Amino acid sequence: MVKKSTIGSVEDDRDPVLVALGIRVRELRKASGLSVREFATAAGMSHAYVVTIEAGAANFSISVLGKIANILGVSIASFFEVTTPTGNAFDPVLSKMAAELRQIRQELQSRGDTIGTILEEIEARLEKPKEGPSGDKSKKSDGH
Repeated sequence: MVKKSTIGSVEDDRDPVLVALGIRVRELRKASGLSVREFATAAGMSHAYVVTIEAGAANFSISVLGKIANILGVSIASFFEVTTPTGNAFDPVLSKMAAELRQIRQELQSRGDTIGTILEEIEARLEKPKEGPSGDKSKKSDGH
């Protein structure tokens, strides 16, 4: 029985092993410079099947994994040798969370840039001295 996990508020029925393999296939495919379509064509698979594998939603055979390894020029063992920069065993849930957090950070940085620009414009307007009716940069005259 596959343990269900919850990511965010969405329940995830995918097998963590297949998710880890899918992530690793995607990493190796991207490292090889192949698009999903190019990879699918080279492997004799449909684009949709490759996407399903990379999403961790396809329970594929070891022979398919062998074909994938051959196309990518790696050994089958390389799919299971993944470690993090700290040397810890690869954790697909942490990897997914890290990817989502990177995306959120990029979105926040983009919004932060916009907010920063608006704030700079407001501050610039607040710092401008108000000109009186005679053109001097003193207090605004009320007509007296």
